[in-house]
Amino acid sequence: MNRTFIFLLSLWALSAFSARAVETFPLNFARPAEQEARPLSSPLSAVPVAQQEVNEQFDPLSDGTPRVPWRWFTFQQPYVVLLPLSGPYGAAGQRVLDVLRQHSVFQPVEVVDTALFQPEELVDILSAYDPAWILGPLRPAVAAQLAGQGADWPMLLLASHCPESVRRCVPLIPSLQQTFLHQAPKLLQQRSLLIADQHRWRQIPDEQRAALSRRVSQIQLINPYDVDRSLQQALNITASYDRIAWLRRQLSHSVVAYPRVRQDFAHIVLYTTAEQAYQVAMLMRYWGLETDLVWFPAVMPSYGQLAHQLDVWPPMTAWLYPFLFSKNQHYVHLGIFHALAESAAKILTARPSEQRMRLPVGWFESDDQGWRIRLKPIHLEAVRVKASN
Repeated sequence: MNRTFIFLLSLWALSAFSARAVETFPLNFARPAEQEARPLSSPLSAVPVAQQEVNEQFDPLSDGTPRVPWRWFTFQQPYVVLLPLSGPYGAAGQRVLDVLRQHSVFQPVEVVDTALFQPEELVDILSAYDPAWILGPLRPAVAAQLAGQGADWPMLLLASHCPESVRRCVPLIPSLQQTFLHQAPKLLQQRSLLIADQHRWRQIPDEQRAALSRRVSQIQLINPYDVDRSLQQALNITASYDRIAWLRRQLSHSVVAYPRVRQDFAHIVLYTTAEQAYQVAMLMRYWGLETDLVWFPAVMPSYGQLAHQLDVWPPMTAWLYPFLFSKNQHYVHLGIFHALAESAAKILTARPSEQRMRLPVGWFESDDQGWRIRLKPIHLEAVRVKASN
């Protein structure tokens, strides 16, 4: 009789503090008084900036991309520039050319408008000039077409990847996909979670996806239109809701419950767009998850995407090009092309020596044997913009 009485008393006490339906709250749930005490930030005052480069946990300069021999590309040798100066990409190519012409040492044998010629015609033009090397083209597809026609000149490509058949091709801007494939495995060890945009994930070659799948403890592909549900599945929040619902059915009564979120991940690695990374980071904060977040962009974001994400950008480690944080990047569509031209000019005027300098597209590292360009991770967080910016 006493046990029955105690059980009924417990049910009565539970119902006294419950609503008619299951009420669930995130782990970082705050009472109204606590929420009012939090300072509010202005949507116009918070802009993501590169606060500091992360050097302790990552060392991208130690291995990976081979050095480019100095003899491949230099202004002292005859070279031809391949750029689209008309058509859909004409404005971008013209922007690159305008910046390069500001340097007195920029004196190519010829500047060819790639929009006016077929690949086989471009090869004939190059054969007539017989350059020591080629600056360009701007688009990887054009470089692939040239390679398909037998072009074998060294190319300093103004794009993010080279055709496999071109042996002496160097991309001026590090590939986001290759950066992810090279750096992410260092983090994807035990107790790691990889969250990837399902569309971009399928664009990675099968063998490389398989290698990552063997290394990471869990992979969650997200639907770009339903990031919340995908993250809840990855963090076991959905399963926690199911347990709460089961308990309610067993008790035949409403309950107030806090869903349990997985807290055992050492790293959560994102291979997503800027919008998805922002959503994941904000949802992690909402659910009270404090795991380190590392973002590898699957698509290059614009300055506007980073600068105007509501009123706060959640802290995270991100692999982004330095030019995205330049104070002159208000021209969203042309900023990258200015960065490409400036970086090319600095590289081609550098001298063989032990040096390291920051370019708009990454870090330039050189010695007597050659040079290479790398990305270094940075820490993103929202801060108030200073007048000097």
